[in-house]
Amino acid sequence: MPPVRLRHIHLPCSPSQGIFPSYQTAAALQELLRRRQLDFQDAESSSPSSRGLTPPHPTLISFTPQPTYTLGRRQAQTATASSSPTPSSLSPAEISRLKAPFYVRSSAAQSLHTQGVVPTSEEKNTTDPPSAEHIFHPSVLTSPRGGLATYHGPGQVVLWPVMVIKSSTRALGHKHFTVRCYSRLLERTTISLLQRLFGLRGFTTDDPGVWVQTPAQGGGVDAEVRKISALGIHLRRHVSSLGAALNLDMPTTRAAGTTTTTTTRACEQEADNPWARFVACGLAGKGVTCVEEELRAAGGTGIPGLDSEVVARAWAEELAKGMELDAGAVELVGRDEADELVAVAQREGYVDAARGNEL
Repeated sequence: MPPVRLRHIHLPCSPSQGIFPSYQTAAALQELLRRRQLDFQDAESSSPSSRGLTPPHPTLISFTPQPTYTLGRRQAQTATASSSPTPSSLSPAEISRLKAPFYVRSSAAQSLHTQGVVPTSEEKNTTDPPSAEHIFHPSVLTSPRGGLATYHGPGQVVLWPVMVIKSSTRALGHKHFTVRCYSRLLERTTISLLQRLFGLRGFTTDDPGVWVQTPAQGGGVDAEVRKISALGIHLRRHVSSLGAALNLDMPTTRAAGTTTTTTTRACEQEADNPWARFVACGLAGKGVTCVEEELRAAGGTGIPGLDSEVVARAWAEELAKGMELDAGAVELVGRDEADELVAVAQREGYVDAARGNEL
């Protein structure tokens, strides 16, 4: 069996122009790749002659989507069914609130050379002008993961590994994981990334995701534990989908509900703070933060316009270590091949199926 590679597909964006891939496009690509893993399992179990074939390599999809709210299974069921409301239900008024126009300001992108990461020749998303504001109408989608509502959008990088986490019939070429250990793998990958690139100490709690402790600030605000990275996974016959989302440079909240911002402009209204419209992941009383704000809170100058592709590439390298792959096992998929995979997902109906999850 040849050495296993972790293939990394990054869907490009242009924050200065307000151009981001849709969440549905990424979901369609993810389902195409997962279907290929499942089809290989089916062929392997039904035909002994297929055992000599090379299985699909594990793949990481990374992207920064258009503003999108996703609902976990509990909320998705009550939002699409006619059954009686439950405490986790979203009313039509709440869904309309999530879909209200949303303003996103992009900041100047700067390279991460000082963090020890050098962009490759394909990572060109580092030349934005000082700032630009764009208007979006967020999508609200159902999702197969557990948990409640969360947000994905500009200022964030979403990271979805598509891989077989364990198998009783064949060697995978990487470490096997139980469901719990796989969740911990993604959390540890983010924790290692935060320390490696930014010198931030992330940790886990009883709640999913990665958290940091924001230093005490002036004005009587005490140190506070806030979420910096969300986690949500789904498995089908041990093949993974969904994953982690790391907040890089975006509006944030504190536990008391007062909003903060990574720029000098106050960001206290729902029009420009996506977290102000709902309780993130159903965790009332918990704040949300981002890398940029934590760097400033620690006394630094921050890194406005953190490049999502550069961060994702470093995250892929940390993931490969956790999978116990050989050094240099991460393969960055070129733009042409990535575009062709998206086109295949569209031709085979995966994009239309993903759009069917929109409320």
